[in-house]
Amino acid sequence: MNEETPPLPVSDGVSVRPAFRWTIIGSTFLIGLGMFLGIVSYWYLLDAQSVADKQRVLYERIFGKSQPVSNRLAAGFLDANADQVADAPVDEKDWIDPEAITFSYVAGKDNAQQEQVWKSLLEQLAEKLGRPSKYLVFEKFEDEVAALKDGTLHVAGLNTGGVPIAVDAAGFVPVSMLGREDGSSGYTMQIIVPAGSSVQRVADLKGKRIHFLWRDSNSGFKAPVVILQEDFGLKPNVDYDYGFSTSHEDSIKAIARGEIDAAPVASDMIDRLAARDGLDRSKIRIIHTSERFPPAALGYSNRIKPEVAMKIRELLLGLSFADTTMSEEFRSAGVTKLVPVHYKEDWAIIRRIDDSLGYIHEVKARPVVAEKN
Repeated sequence: MNEETPPLPVSDGVSVRPAFRWTIIGSTFLIGLGMFLGIVSYWYLLDAQSVADKQRVLYERIFGKSQPVSNRLAAGFLDANADQVADAPVDEKDWIDPEAITFSYVAGKDNAQQEQVWKSLLEQLAEKLGRPSKYLVFEKFEDEVAALKDGTLHVAGLNTGGVPIAVDAAGFVPVSMLGREDGSSGYTMQIIVPAGSSVQRVADLKGKRIHFLWRDSNSGFKAPVVILQEDFGLKPNVDYDYGFSTSHEDSIKAIARGEIDAAPVASDMIDRLAARDGLDRSKIRIIHTSERFPPAALGYSNRIKPEVAMKIRELLLGLSFADTTMSEEFRSAGVTKLVPVHYKEDWAIIRRIDDSLGYIHEVKARPVVAEKN
């Protein structure tokens, strides 16, 4: 005998049968599920927006502001002769007269190796100044220029793109630059691709991935970004994707192995790798060569005591690499000595590129230094 299931009593006196009860539960579940999915979607959209914001901030930090700037010497620096380089401080208490002179050449992952390259210069500095000399190792340009600003680093060699930043923000006084026997100097920026690549000209880079170098590099970042956009109408994140390499050397070798699509590098680095490491040039194709840029420059902090600075200047002007530890490193690029710098004229194009990019010359990082005796 089938018995009817009794109704379930509720507080208001209305009886609810099981079928109707499950309908209410199902509706409640669906409503709850809808609310849950709505909340998840809301937070997903917020997170997606956060990611987009982070990408936008990263893009702005890498490629600079959309509006041009006009960089100049930072407040507090004097420039009586209008050469756009900081004079020595007027107040003697602001001078530096170190017991040991420090030197570093172009921050990067191989900076420690440069100690042996510049050993002869360190020895000549010690002899000229009558005090010990030390090599400081910097893996990041920001740390190197910060050390110049706070007086930890006294004499330095800086890459092309880093020179104006160090001049304006840290009081760097460029004196000489890598030169050839006839007194000429400089290099070009070359955009290279694997020899077997389908890319034959710059326009073919559309839709490809370009590997730049660090943000302060002229040939590895600033110059190619400006040239690609202004001369060829190719915009980052619009017409091409981008990544980053750790050095010119790594970029060139990766191109030769066919591992990356394209990379902008300094022409003299290709020469050095071919001579030093036996790079097979036939595995690389150059699709663009820029106008000539000034090379790396050597100089000192404007805070160095003037009579000490004068001796450093005398050493850095016209220094020959013959029979020194520098000779082997730079011979392949035709560099045989240091030649004088005329910063106002020589770096005019580099400053113009920075201003066009909205690249502000400033020092943010504190130095992280490993001393070498």
